[in-house]
Amino acid sequence: MARIDTQVEAWLAERRVLGMTAAGDAAFRLTWQAFRTVPGSFRPTRETVRLFGRAQAAVDATGADRYLRLLLRLLTVLMERGAISPFPLPPRPSPRRVDGRVPMTEAEVQNLVLAIPDLGVRTLAALVYFTGLQAARLIPLKPHQVTPQGLRLPVERSRYASYVPLGADASDIVEQWTRRRQTTSDAFLHDRHGAPLTLREASAALRQAGAQVNRPAVGFGHLQYAHLPLLAAAAPVFSRDLLETRLQQPFRLRYVDIPRLLDGRTERDLSQTPITPLERILKG
Repeated sequence: MARIDTQVEAWLAERRVLGMTAAGDAAFRLTWQAFRTVPGSFRPTRETVRLFGRAQAAVDATGADRYLRLLLRLLTVLMERGAISPFPLPPRPSPRRVDGRVPMTEAEVQNLVLAIPDLGVRTLAALVYFTGLQAARLIPLKPHQVTPQGLRLPVERSRYASYVPLGADASDIVEQWTRRRQTTSDAFLHDRHGAPLTLREASAALRQAGAQVNRPAVGFGHLQYAHLPLLAAAAPVFSRDLLETRLQQPFRLRYVDIPRLLDGRTERDLSQTPITPLERILKG
């Protein structure tokens, strides 16, 4: 019984290091605490999951699906770590459809990025915007995994890497940073002292910059979100599958209102939208 609780705590600690918010941590904890009140939860089965879903629906009908999705995520982690015996999980409930917020404009992104004093964090923020990749995937990169032509992203639990080609803007950022970075650092992205970046420190620097440009509580996810119109405008055919493949993550696109995300423009309009490159962000 204590083993699965310990594994859940260990996973939450890892996610906090990677930048999970206090709200996210609390949501997983509340979900797990509720599940542990279900008889037999120390040896989870589809029946215990079903009982949990019923109990949550009785308490909060509108939020029951969300709690079930969080529980299924935790049980998947426990299976992967060998803390519980594998069993067929029920399908995850489809998230409720929501309206996507209007993303930051290129000018707003530029003001935000240029407000970051540390050039390593500034480079990370620019690459997140231009590639749409998660900051957590870019931070661990080593110098030999990065060229102006593309990135070789490690694949979890595999000796193979996923190759991501870079567009002109991202390539320019890589070239600028390669000339400025400290060659003695083992990490491609490092802070002003040459120490490898961490997601927590980089996120804090981004939030501080956001406060200066009237964008409080901004995160790297906002830069990923701002990348989507760039990708859609450059693509001959715009689709959720394209975005998910390019971003290498679901990004919740299955329930985001795409027209609102792109400010009401049609797919045909997007293919004709010019992209104005940012200024050289590492000058000075």
